[in-house]
Amino acid sequence: VFFDNVRYQTGLPQQAEQLRAELARAAARPDGRHLLLLADRRVPHGDVIELVNLARAVGVQRVNVAIKPE
Repeated sequence: VFFDNVRYQTGLPQQAEQLRAELARAAARPDGRHLLLLADRRVPHGDVIELVNLARAVGVQRVNVAIKPE
């Protein structure tokens, strides 16, 4: 997962927590309540839903999901 040009491996607990913290910081900004999540066809649907749920849990109010063109 890339967020603000930083790569996080969500399968590693420490990196997953860092991603959570960065999303929470972004959500706390006045313009940070919206997130665009881009994924290509290789990303499993369950992973996309997990990221949407994470974003919502830290305060992101709107998550738009789009398929990244190949």
